[in-house]
Order: sequence, then C-alpha cells, then structure tokens
Amino acid sequence: MTTRELLLAHAARYPQMQTTDFAKLLYQGAFGGGHLIADASAALARLEEEMTSLPEGVPDKPLLEPVGGGLCRLYLGPARRMGLRAETICGLFVETSVSFAKQPSQFECGMRELEALCREGALNANADEAAALYCACRDSGFPPFSHSEFYREAYAPAYRLVSDRLCGFLDLFAAIDDLLERQNSARVAIDGPCASGKSTLAAQLARIYDSQLFHMDDFFLPFERKTPERLAQPGGNVDWERFQADVLDHLHESSFSYSPFDCSIGALGAPVATEKRPVQLIEGVYSLHPALRARYDLRVFLGVNPGLQCQRLHARDPEKIDRFVNEWIPMENHYFGAFGIASQCDIIYQTES
Repeated sequence: MTTRELLLAHAARYPQMQTTDFAKLLYQGAFGGGHLIADASAALARLEEEMTSLPEGVPDKPLLEPVGGGLCRLYLGPARRMGLRAETICGLFVETSVSFAKQPSQFECGMRELEALCREGALNANADEAAALYCACRDSGFPPFSHSEFYREAYAPAYRLVSDRLCGFLDLFAAIDDLLERQNSARVAIDGPCASGKSTLAAQLARIYDSQLFHMDDFFLPFERKTPERLAQPGGNVDWERFQADVLDHLHESSFSYSPFDCSIGALGAPVATEKRPVQLIEGVYSLHPALRARYDLRVFLGVNPGLQCQRLHARDPEKIDRFVNEWIPMENHYFGAFGIASQCDIIYQTES
C-alpha cells in the first residue's frame, strides 16, 4: 500500500481525523512506538490498566490496521477477544519496538504526500497546518505527539504497534496463551524445512514469553552412527533418542543440563544448564519425529517456497548450497512425506516471500 493509499484509506474509515491524526499515522510508520517504553514492567502496567478500562459503545475496531513501515496497529479490544493476554500483547509491542529502525526520511516523504493531498482537497485536513507541523516536529528532534481530541472522542483508540511479521503469527500466540490460561504451561514444537524461519520465530517467542528454547540442530547424529541403514530411515540423521533422554524426559524438572553436539569437532560440547519456564520451545526439523510428537501441547509447521528457500540458503551459506540441495533437503522431504508431518500439526504457516 502506498502512502497515498494509506492516508485515503484512513480518511475514509475515520472521517473525524484531523491534520495531527494523519501526521501521527505517518509518524508511527516511520518511528515506531519505542518512545512509549520506559521499561518493560511500566509498559505492561500501563497496558493492563488500559485494557481493564476499555470503553463500551464505541465503534468496533479491526484486529489489525496497517500504518506503513512494516507495522500494524493491534487493537486491544479485538486482541482481548481473540484470547491474547496483556503480557503477550506487551511482549509483541516491546519486541517490535526494540528492533525497529527509525526512518525520518520516510516521515518527511509522507508529510509531503499529506500536504499534497490536502491541497488537492482529497483530505479533510489543512495543508499549511501539515507543513508547519512537520517543520516544528523536525526542528525539535521528531518528538512523538498524540491523537487530536476530536479523534479520541470519536474513536477511543486503544492499540499497540506490532510488526507485520509478528502479526502473521497471532493465532499461534493466542494458542499459547490459551494453554497458559488452562494449564499454566505450554510445550511447543516448531518443525519445517531448513530456511523456513523456524529459528527466527522461536527466538522471538522465547523473548516474548521468557521461554526455555531447545534446538534440534544440537542433536544431530554423531558421525560414527551415520550408517547407510540409519540414514535410510526417515528422520534418521537426528539423534532423537538422545533428545528424548537428555531433554524431553527432564522438562518437568526445575533445572537440568544437556550437551549439544558440536558438528565442528564431531563430539558433544560443553553442558548447557536450563531452568524450567512455563513456555518450553523445541525448534528445528525433526522435532516432530513420531517418537517425540506426543510429548508436545502444540505442534507448528513452517513451510517455505522452494525458490525462496534456496535464496535464503545461498545467502546464509553459499559454500554449502550444493549439500543442502542434493543431500539435506531431500532427507528432510523424505521425513516430511513419510510421516505426514504437516498433517499432524495444529498450526501450519507457508512462507512465500
């Protein structure tokens, strides 16, 4: 969506928008919401207070509303109805804000577009006011500003800014929150092809939920066990037996340690200590091996377009692309097909771009 389309869409949806509201929309897409976070605990307290005092009788909001810059407004009322906890919404907001790169030039271009639309008469806003607002904002170092009183009275905005990528996984966050509400714990496995985004998603989940995180890459089969018979088995190149004995059988304990397999030396590395958390994440291809599958509360599959997969793998490690294409990806696909991994999952995502 272009800036022009974004401004016109909001103008149609919110006819009481004032010049400052259009500017705030553009500001959010360029600067994000990091200025609202003094610290995570204060951000959560503010959010909890806001969610308990959501007004009644105001026009219903969409769950998500794009603001540009790879961000969306996540509206608190619909998010609460979806089952997202305040802690999770705050985590999504903080995760987005700490990684967001501010783009002053985008704000400048957006404000020029706003001024042009005003002069065309396409918006119910003042062009001179828009130009003056931008200059004042720029000269004072781009401080944030609030919605107009007209906008607040008419629409009672209550939202947090969240990245488009994280918004694409809201049903996963809601499923984890449901488990936490029902049983105070959630054990989640994320399987799928290499370069599908499993590690990135798992790392984000781990930060948002302060989770335990385990990687199947730490349990590849030792070289001496890579016999033709073993490797012919679907999923045979992962040491699922050791993962089960060293990790899954201990997840109920308050603390334990395990030793990742280090492929660079062909032996186990130094022990890693871990403490029990309400959310336990297992990430990596082969994590949903039939011998392990029943041990999880939630099973997630991330697919990826083969062309995009090759692009990512080439960018990640061009020297190993031939081994991925000719050896490792066929082994993964054999495993996925033989055990119907995707069909066994509760949630499936497909990455196309």
